Amino acid sequence: MFLSLFLIIVFGFLLGWACKKIRLPALVGYMAVGVVLNLFSLIDGSILLLSSEIRKIALLLILLRSGLTLSLADLKKVGRPALLMCFLPATLEILAVGLIAPLLFPIGYRESFLLGSVLGAVSPAVVSPRMIEMIENRHGTKDGVPQLLLAGASADDVYAVVLFTAFSSLAAGETLSLLAVAKIPLSAVTGIGGGVLLGALFVLLTQKFSVRPAVRSFLLVALAFGAVAIETLSHAFFSGLLCAVTMGLIVSAKDPSLAKALSADYNGAWVLAEVFLFVLVGASVNLQAFLSYLPKALLVIACGLALRMVGVALCCVKTRLTAKERLFAAVAYTPKATVQAALIGSLPLALADEATAIVVSVAVVAILLTAPVGAFAIDLTKNKLVPKEGE
Repeated sequence: MFLSLFLIIVFGFLLGWACKKIRLPALVGYMAVGVVLNLFSLIDGSILLLSSEIRKIALLLILLRSGLTLSLADLKKVGRPALLMCFLPATLEILAVGLIAPLLFPIGYRESFLLGSVLGAVSPAVVSPRMIEMIENRHGTKDGVPQLLLAGASADDVYAVVLFTAFSSLAAGETLSLLAVAKIPLSAVTGIGGGVLLGALFVLLTQKFSVRPAVRSFLLVALAFGAVAIETLSHAFFSGLLCAVTMGLIVSAKDPSLAKALSADYNGAWVLAEVFLFVLVGASVNLQAFLSYLPKALLVIACGLALRMVGVALCCVKTRLTAKERLFAAVAYTPKATVQAALIGSLPLALADEATAIVVSVAVVAILLTAPVGAFAIDLTKNKLVPKEGE
């Protein structure tokens, strides 16, 4: 086991660093390490057994960080387009994938819409740092381009995760009854309510008592773990993932300095978590299935992204954004990575083996294709399509 940990961490960081040197996202290197280590059976079986749990923890960290960095003030400032960006592009992409996938793969609509919800989230790991850099350089800030994308991206992830939870229940064999449909809004309401209470309680405790920074960081994560446990015990009548992101949002609203410090703490932990997340995703890939599904996967992903870009265009109707800025927003809203990697570790156990292989393969193709291409496209087009203030 310790040899496997050594190989994952050392070779993960080395290949990730090499990818950054040639302007590729580090996650491409991490996934390559996972594929190679698994090919030569160099990853201990006990680590592979814990793979899905490790990826669920990574998903919780993603959602907590999203909540801590999501600003209600920014959403209000950008207005209607930011609100639409939270759900409209993802909805159209999920619909496209859900309707097209059964025509290409041997899966039903339950599994295809589950696949759509996996692909529906944009990657904060690719988009957020680039939008923050644009804001700091006052690049496109006059018309609110980076603010729009930064505010929408975090909420977009939450929306996709909520739908993933709903479609997971259906794909696991739950009948499409009135109760099953009612679970979706009910779990959202209870999850948000629980997040508001726990977030307010957390802020009150940290303000009233002298709590060490490390302890408060672990305490917030522990509350997120508790929320997911409640979801399991309540049989999905409570959304633990939505509760987690709401907790972060309440902390951000009530104590911005605390939220900033916690976000910095989780960024440090994320450096190692990201290596494990993507190495284990690479290790989970069935190369034979991956190669056989590749052409169809590319077609499904292309159709989904096309509808996503249409969704972004609709969100920007009647805004101050120029045609070039709208094109940039559509391109910048396409990368997939961290959320997809985490969600495929949470696929329902009742899902058929072939359906699981299809979902994992298509998600991995989406990560390998859109993460580097999207990152390149943002860096390449921002100077040509989006003016700086004063230009």
